Amino acid sequence: MWMLLLALTALAQETADEAQTEPTVEQVQGEPPAEPALEVASVAELADQAWTRIKHADYDGARILLDQADERAQTDREKAEVAYFRAISHELDDDAEAALSMYQSLTAGYPDIRTQDVAFRTAEVLGSLDRFDEAAALLDGLGELSREDNVKVNLVRSIWVLRKGNRDEGRLAIRTALGSAEPGDHSFYQAKARAYLVESYIEQAAESSFDVKPKHQDNVAELRALLVKTAEFEVREVIALKEIEWILHGLMLLGDGYVAIGDDILAAPPTKKISKKESRMALWNEGLAKKSETVWLKGIEAYELGIDLALANQWESKRVQMLQDRKQAAMDKF
Repeated sequence: MWMLLLALTALAQETADEAQTEPTVEQVQGEPPAEPALEVASVAELADQAWTRIKHADYDGARILLDQADERAQTDREKAEVAYFRAISHELDDDAEAALSMYQSLTAGYPDIRTQDVAFRTAEVLGSLDRFDEAAALLDGLGELSREDNVKVNLVRSIWVLRKGNRDEGRLAIRTALGSAEPGDHSFYQAKARAYLVESYIEQAAESSFDVKPKHQDNVAELRALLVKTAEFEVREVIALKEIEWILHGLMLLGDGYVAIGDDILAAPPTKKISKKESRMALWNEGLAKKSETVWLKGIEAYELGIDLALANQWESKRVQMLQDRKQAAMDKF
């Protein structure tokens, strides 16, 4: 876990360094966005402020600005731009159904504006709803893509392979797609792909039950620890990409993995010989409790790393509250 802390410390130092230079909306870190202005000269300026809000996961704040922009929009392009950013705010806020409806309305009402990007985002939302065939058909129809956009599309497709339940094939597809990406190629999608790798290792770890003979329980513990450590490596890779939302997601999954191990250790069955004697059962339960508490603390530490990162960057997504809730639930186990 200390390697994660080192990586996040380095990220925090980079944030501090960037804060001393002129920030741009493309920077993931930096100073928080300014409060919405009461009067803005143009729809474009409002949309730009909304985009800055979206990049800091302040989706409600972004939609307030977009409401103002919508009232002032005159041309089809202005109306389409407002609708586009509104749809993105819902997509990133994990409201896939609303985002899908908005993207489809954009395609129907403004078919010549941001055509390729809207089609891609519609496909991505369809994929998040497990409508993989429809999503793939949209990607197939995107036409000629740049090398960077091909990387993005391949990453999204590889995630779908994993999400369909093809674990080995999906991991291979993701690693192949990541191997074709250069450092600056769509870091958001590289981080997303790695976050799904984290999820796959955590899920696999949970499949190994401690409901075996006590002499085999250590083997189960070692296997699960190895899988969670592999997930931790992927979280470090996500941190290196500086995509805060996926860092938070990875840390949350990692915490869940550790907490689940602690829960299952505590529920591990004793031998019949131990269960027949109250004194032996007391010692057994005490030993399990100590082991569980050690692992729970690792989970709490992962949650805290995420909460601290969100606080340092004034990040306001739903995952922040999820991290806080999970931390409290883990602390309540003591």
